[in-house]
Amino acid sequence: MKAASATIQAKSIDTDIEKRDNHLRSPDFFDVEKFPTITFEAKEAKKDGNQQVLVGKFTMHGVTKTSRCP
Repeated sequence: MKAASATIQAKSIDTDIEKRDNHLRSPDFFDVEKFPTITFEAKEAKKDGNQQVLVGKFTMHGVTKTSRCP
């Protein structure tokens, strides 16, 4: 498998409602000042029925967990 990863700038989250977006960016949720990115780094690809699934490390708000991405 070739490397696969994704990085999202947490401050870029946009619901089209400014008040909600500001709340999501606050320390109550994403805390974009302290945790500016959300990342996924694939470690392997698996076949699950008719789908390909990426398994890797997902990091958000400073916490990393193993995750699947269909």
